[in-house]
Amino acid sequence: MPEEERAVVTPIDEGITRLELRFGFMEHADVPGGLQTAAQQGKIRLGDPAALTYFAGHETIIPLGKSEQMARWRERIYALMHHNAQRPAAYFRIPTAQVMEIGVEFQI
Repeated sequence: MPEEERAVVTPIDEGITRLELRFGFMEHADVPGGLQTAAQQGKIRLGDPAALTYFAGHETIIPLGKSEQMARWRERIYALMHHNAQRPAAYFRIPTAQVMEIGVEFQI
């Protein structure tokens, strides 16, 4: 992905702007690096990157074993795989001290 096309800024309302960061298929997503790139290009005003708070979703899968569509052992394996998956902050290279996770539990 060319650097000049990485950040797409869309004004939504007064004081609210949407920033879409684009990364290529084989690139590692780096949100703080993308924000720095957008600021250097003059697309956004970043301020102090250490003062940012990132919000991420977090789901917890709870296997109940009551599903008629999925065997109990499959539910447990799915829940275990989901539990062991990489956290969004690590995937997007966001400093973990700046992440607030909002979670929800799903029963399967």
